[in-house]
Amino acid sequence: MESNRNILVLLCVFALILLILGLVYWLIRRRMTARNEGKNTRKARRMNLIFTLVATLALMVFAVIYNNLTFYDASVTGAYEDGEEAIKTMATEFENYLAVASTTLRVTADSVDLMKAAGRSVDEIEQYIVAQTKRQAEQFDENYTGIYAYMDGRYLDGVGWVPPADYEPTTREWYKSAVEAGGEAVIVSPYLDAQTGAVVITITRGIADAAAPGEPIRNVIALDVAVSHIQKVTKDIRIAEKGYAMVVNTDGFLVAHQDETLNGKYIWEVYGPELLDSIRDAESSRITVRMNGEKVTLFIAPVLDQWYAVIAVRNAELLEETRSQLAVNITVSLITFCLISLFYFIGYKNEQIAGKKVEEMNLQVITALASAIDAKDPYTRGHSTRVSRYSVLIAEALGWDRLRIEDLRFAALLHDIGKIGVPDSILNKPGRLTDVEFSIIKSHTTMGGEILRGRTVVACAEDVAMSHHERVDGKGYPRGLRGEEMTDEARIVSIADAFDAMSSSRVYRKACSRDYILGQLTEGRGKQFDAEYVDVLIRLWNEGRLDETLKHFHENERADPGIEASFHEAVERFVAENAPPETLVENIRKAGTYKGALNVDYSQFSRLYDFIANLAKRFNHPFKLVLITLEAKAGTETPVSLENAMFYMDRAIRISIRDVDIVTQYNRQQFLVILLGTESDGVKTAMARIFMSYFRMNGSNAFPPSYTILEPENPNEA
Repeated sequence: MESNRNILVLLCVFALILLILGLVYWLIRRRMTARNEGKNTRKARRMNLIFTLVATLALMVFAVIYNNLTFYDASVTGAYEDGEEAIKTMATEFENYLAVASTTLRVTADSVDLMKAAGRSVDEIEQYIVAQTKRQAEQFDENYTGIYAYMDGRYLDGVGWVPPADYEPTTREWYKSAVEAGGEAVIVSPYLDAQTGAVVITITRGIADAAAPGEPIRNVIALDVAVSHIQKVTKDIRIAEKGYAMVVNTDGFLVAHQDETLNGKYIWEVYGPELLDSIRDAESSRITVRMNGEKVTLFIAPVLDQWYAVIAVRNAELLEETRSQLAVNITVSLITFCLISLFYFIGYKNEQIAGKKVEEMNLQVITALASAIDAKDPYTRGHSTRVSRYSVLIAEALGWDRLRIEDLRFAALLHDIGKIGVPDSILNKPGRLTDVEFSIIKSHTTMGGEILRGRTVVACAEDVAMSHHERVDGKGYPRGLRGEEMTDEARIVSIADAFDAMSSSRVYRKACSRDYILGQLTEGRGKQFDAEYVDVLIRLWNEGRLDETLKHFHENERADPGIEASFHEAVERFVAENAPPETLVENIRKAGTYKGALNVDYSQFSRLYDFIANLAKRFNHPFKLVLITLEAKAGTETPVSLENAMFYMDRAIRISIRDVDIVTQYNRQQFLVILLGTESDGVKTAMARIFMSYFRMNGSNAFPPSYTILEPENPNEA
């Protein structure tokens, strides 16, 4: 049993070491992953709390198991040692008592033997036996209830008991045992005295017949000993006030029992037939048996090879205090762990509150930084915020966890941070960019990655800034990543970035139509965009879950909302009141119809021009009048008719102008456009966008477009 406990302790120690090493390895890996991926500090704090609690619990479990096993082992060993000591004491007391009784009988027997040899008469011997009985009871032990003998065919009794007429001593057990022992003192099996009701042990010895040497011994002397003293010892012997003792002889007779009412009965009558066999077959001083349906530990010691001293203790009773102490130890340990966990949790919550404040400050800084980025390009105001919002909506639809979504939100806000390193002269250049200038614009991805490298406050921000212009077909920049070489975050932000670019108005065009955007998203599915994520964006848009963001942010994106609102309102009022017409260009003539941004046809255009010119002067708001012309390319066959070319130009203008711009068809191959709030450089950018859309739809260079900025005199200025 001791060996098993030691093995169990070693196994617990080994398991604890493995657990702690595993936790340390897990923590190191998570920290390295968090550092490499830029995980935010909330996960790190939660990880620290979990690790601390698990490590503390593991150590406390080990301490409780080890201490309780040690305590249990010591307690059980102590209980067993107490039991073995008690049973040895009981057996020794029993043996000593019987040894004194045997010595007393031998002295009396020797004296009678001498008297017999000296020729003393039987009467004299009887007188001696009576006197010796009285003396022993007075001087030695009152439990020596009497000496009696059978001498020369006559029964002699020290207490004067006269046997009945049919009493034949030679048939009694005490006489036959003495004869069989051949002159040695022998202890006869105990019996229950019919007169006193007490169990009596008889010690007997044969005396040689002096008249006939060599003949069988026929004279016997015996001593009766009541078990009162043995009963008292049996009643007093216990193990820490637990259990009970008994004395049983080899044939199962209960010589003494703590419950005196059981004295004189046979053990199988009380405990069943198996118990005596278990006692006889015991190979050690301690065995475990079942008595009356319970596990009981028996402490056993043989007495003179005729009896067994036994102490029986129920296992539940034997280890009751031990188990109670174990329960107290475990309860105290649990309370201690709960208190430690509570203090850890309070510290964690305080740290979480402080961390939340830091994160709120970080968010404010990041938002301000995103606004500063957008401010470098006045025509993309709110772009970073919208891209962040669209990215979050996609991630939420994908079922991402809250912390990862928060990381994506911050990373999307900073996706264009590299534009800080792009000169304003290039970033805001209205005309076509040179190859060198375009390469500088593209470098904002690598600049963003460099700026955010090693910054772990925002997870994945470095990667998103670096990779949001990559394509899943590998044709993006700056690294030409393909498919899953791009992170999920970068693929989502790429889609959100493109969607906002198409759905937002610019100085050179209004927001693209829904059909156009859906067409571009569908066409780019699996090429420019991740198929799964772009499908999610389209589904969200169809479900109307992007409308609030589109409406809210686009309402606040204009550079001069006050002027443009007043301007727009004034133009609409003028159209409604049908202001008097003025001639813009003398050769304006009726040539078809066109519904422009304000549903203006050619007949209203001149009136609007004059009205807008006056409003522009009043609000100090510039505008430009542009004439777009389609001409057949000399020497080239024209597979596309002029009517088709005008149709494609019509569509190109429709998707490129803003709500405040005004357009009409001037003649069969020209359009007139009023661009509000635009200088000459802005016209170049607007025209480049319109012409790019025209060529993409037309698919032919048969009718190349050109434009002229018209600056006719305003009649009201004269």
